[in-house]
Order: sequence, then structure tokens, then C-alpha cells
Amino acid sequence: MAKRVRKKDSDEIIKIANKVIRLPIWRLDNTKDNGSGKVKKSIYKYGETRVVIHGELLEKDRGVLFALLALSKLYDNSRTFDFELSDIAKIKGASNPYDEKVLEPIRESIDRLFDVQIRLKPTKKKGFTGKFTFIEGGLNSDDTGNISVSPYIDVVNTFKLGTSTIHLKTYNSIRKGVARSLFTFIKDQRPFYTGNGYKIRTTKLVKYLAMDNTKPFFQTRSLLNAAVEELEELDLIGKHKYEKNEYKTDGGLWTFYPIKIKYGNEIDDEGFIKFYPEDWQNDDVFCKSAKDFFNHRIEINKPLTPYYAEKMAKNHKKYKKEELITAFDRAVENGWKGVFPMEKKEMQKGMNKLRIGYMPKEGYKHRKADKTV
Repeated sequence: MAKRVRKKDSDEIIKIANKVIRLPIWRLDNTKDNGSGKVKKSIYKYGETRVVIHGELLEKDRGVLFALLALSKLYDNSRTFDFELSDIAKIKGASNPYDEKVLEPIRESIDRLFDVQIRLKPTKKKGFTGKFTFIEGGLNSDDTGNISVSPYIDVVNTFKLGTSTIHLKTYNSIRKGVARSLFTFIKDQRPFYTGNGYKIRTTKLVKYLAMDNTKPFFQTRSLLNAAVEELEELDLIGKHKYEKNEYKTDGGLWTFYPIKIKYGNEIDDEGFIKFYPEDWQNDDVFCKSAKDFFNHRIEINKPLTPYYAEKMAKNHKKYKKEELITAFDRAVENGWKGVFPMEKKEMQKGMNKLRIGYMPKEGYKHRKADKTV
């Protein structure tokens, strides 16, 4: 039975594999059919992995995939679930989730997500090989369906692929497709959060955003300017700089900076790590989790100040490193602005002790209201 989905569920936070989100597989426009009748095949390189895409994906399909992963999370991380097409529209934040103009593009996106097959192959001898589709299942004529995201999640878990977090409410607030692609691309680039910003040439930006590379640079620059202005308007990035005289043959150089921290001096994720014990700073797993949380706070417009970061780190030293890694990951996954290393039972036990007239559970039936504190 399908779960009742409300518009407030559009505020979910999901995780998506970097090899999926950072590759230019989400085209901003339809590729013209070459008349061969063959399924389009695209090959990309990501580190030591070749990613082969059989089929065609558009930028709007990415938003539908995000919504389906959010539905999986709402079903207590169930990999297979029943749904209604309007559920996806609600998670995408549609004002009228039953409007046919809203539902038809979602149907088309689901069809493409069903059809596309992805292969991961090593570029050399080392690496891993995997094959998956994003979703399996079916969509009925009455716009109900059953979806499984198991093939995709199995590959992510088996090969321990690195993941990025996406705050759906933030993502869906971006109107232009180019702006959404730009945001998802630069948000997890480490240099973006440093004082030097993230620098990239126009030709590479066009490639990574899957834009039309046949357009002249002045037209591409106009589209990128509009996207950057929207992201600045939404406080998703800070200032930017375009230098047309740098790398002229590549269309110029772009530099993007994060939003400014409003209180206290600025601090980046490397500075945040330095508040923790030195042996923790040398642990890659701990550093990744801590940095992900730091950047998550920036994404939800609650950036950490140096004062609060130092205070938080000082409090965290009483916990084990492994407990903090789990707590950082849980905070990012649930969209929390705080970090809670204690398990729920331990937290509940602490809250119970603060209650007026607290008594052990076994004495509950016989106790009377005790006004003592």
C-alpha cells in the first residue's frame, strides 16, 4: 500500500553517488537522433573508472531520481515501494501535484530512468566493474506504480562509492536547469570552500554541465551568467569572477566562492578539522565525515563560526572517534544542524532524569506525583 506523501516531505536530504552526480550524463537538452535507430552510448572517465551510459538522460530526470530516492527514505529506506505519480510531484515541490502539465514530464523521466543502463569499468588493471539501472519496476496507466532502487544501491554499497548529500528543498528551489547543474557540480568541490575559490575554464564547465558545446562562447557565457545570478540570489554561492582574458581559447576563466559566514571570522573545512586531536586529523574517514558535516551546515545556511566550531570540537573529545564519524554522517543524512554522538536510548535516559519526580521504570505503577527536583 502506498504511503501518504505530503508537500512537507520535499524537505528531505538524500545521498547520491559522486560517480553519478559529478559526471556530465544529465544533458540540458535532447540529443538529436542520428537516424541509426541504435541506443545512444556515451563514455566518461572519473578517476580510475570509465563510466559507460547506454541510453539518454536529461537534466530533469535527475530531479525525478532524487525524488524516488527520497521516497525510498520515507519508506524507512525500503528499496522497493508503491507510489503514486503525484508523490514525486509533491516531493519536487509542485504547487499543484495533480496538474497534467506537471505529471507528463515526470512520466517521461521515469521511462528514461527505466531504460538507461550504466556500466562502471576500470581504466587500468585496478578499479572495479559494476553494472546497474537506476530503477526497476513499472508504472501503471492510472499513474500508480512499484519501484525498486536495489540495483543502484547494491552497486553503491558493494563498491563503497563516495556520496554527496542533496537537500531537496534547496535543489528544487532552483528554477533554471543550468543553475541546478552548476550547483550540484560545484557544491562538493573542495576548493570552492577555500579562500581561493574554485576555478574552472569555460570549455570544461560546458563539458561537465553537459551543455551544448557548439554554441559560441558569448551565448554560453550569457547562460552561465544567468545561472550564477540565480544561485547568488538564493544565497547558494557567494561572489564569482569571470576573466575573459585568461585562457581565451577556452572561453575564459570562472572562479566561484561560497557564501560568506555572517558572524565571526571565516573558517573552512580544513580549519574545522584542526580543532580535533592530531591523530584524528590523520584519519581519512573521520576527516571526510567531519568535512561533509561542515559543508552541510553551509548548504543549509547555518555555517559554523570559529567560536562555535571550537566549542563543538572540545565537547566531542569525550567521545570515541568512531562514534563521532557515525554522528556526523547521521546529522548530514537527516538534515540536522547539530551532532548527537549518543544513541537514542542513551539520550532518552538522560532526558528522563531531568523530569520532575523521575523514578525507575519498575516503580512506575506505584509512584505518586513527586514535586521534588
